[in-house]
Amino acid sequence: MKNKLLITTALVALTCGHNAFAENLPADATSLTSGSYVVERSDTQVSHPEDINLSGTASLDVKTQAIVEPEAEEVDVSNTLKVEGNVSLADDASLSIINSDATNETEKPFMFVDGKYTQTGGELTLKQENEAEWRSTLNAKEADISNGSIKLDTGEIFIYGNADDGSKFNISGGTFEMNNSNISTYPAASAEGNSQKGAAMTVSGGTFKMNESSLGRENSGDLDISGGEFMLENGSAIFHDGETGDINISGGTISLKDSSIIRGGDYQSEDGKPASGNINITGGTINVSGSSAELSSTGEIKIANGTELNIASGSTLFAKAFTEDMSQAQKATLNVYDNDTRINLAGTLSANINGDDRAKFIFRTQTPKLTVMLKMSA
Repeated sequence: MKNKLLITTALVALTCGHNAFAENLPADATSLTSGSYVVERSDTQVSHPEDINLSGTASLDVKTQAIVEPEAEEVDVSNTLKVEGNVSLADDASLSIINSDATNETEKPFMFVDGKYTQTGGELTLKQENEAEWRSTLNAKEADISNGSIKLDTGEIFIYGNADDGSKFNISGGTFEMNNSNISTYPAASAEGNSQKGAAMTVSGGTFKMNESSLGRENSGDLDISGGEFMLENGSAIFHDGETGDINISGGTISLKDSSIIRGGDYQSEDGKPASGNINITGGTINVSGSSAELSSTGEIKIANGTELNIASGSTLFAKAFTEDMSQAQKATLNVYDNDTRINLAGTLSANINGDDRAKFIFRTQTPKLTVMLKMSA
């Protein structure tokens, strides 16, 4: 899910070509409240040395491109817009990073932010238009999204900061429309290469409509979800594939339609040790519909503290445990606790069940299927 970044340090003054409909981004963009601005594609690094703050009705269209080098598994961002400060979006302003005139399929729209991306309103659009597989990217050290519209169509938001220096990725609101897209933290780059240290990630609100898309973290540390409304379909996932850390869900509503919550992934240490961590669901509601959904983990799966799990008629929820080498998934055990925890079963649950006798199974139809081994203690 991740690429290493090849970043050149040579910085060149901002130069943009003529655009009949928009002005070049000014050197002082710290308070843009109206007007349309553009950063054109370039054959050199496009550097902006200060903050970019968009509010009112201002709009910015970023057209710089990164070059994907598939054989080297790297992305050359030396020709992209690099903002050396912070970027903010508010009110009815808009920021778009769209590939509409790529010269070949190795290009991807790309904007690099050395500081923090903050969105309290407005509309962010990341889109790949030329049918290339490479996603349009907003890459920032940290981020805080509390409101506004976030539209990703073959797009991605990557947050690369290090939690050791206080970097965070917080989502407390906003409307996210995601198609073939990804939102995640990933390991911070260092002089020794990529480490497993990355920004802390929390989600406490927002509405997420996800089609063939993913949200999660690719570095060590917990993924904490305490609120929000998630609608996942067509193979979408909430994921964590860092070396260590749990997925902690304590609130919100997560609807899985042919989608999954996965603690596992492609990480392996140099000595071959796989990722390790648990899924802890201690509140909120999980809805399962469509043909099937999965809860898959390298560690334990816990459901407790008043969580409500609803499995619709005709749907199957599979609980899966990854083998140590991640090559296979076996039937996992759901650890179910507390007297206000409910599993409303109209479809099929494929899992082993362990816990105490306070948890409740409620059968909503005459033909539910419970393909489980029960081990309940008083």
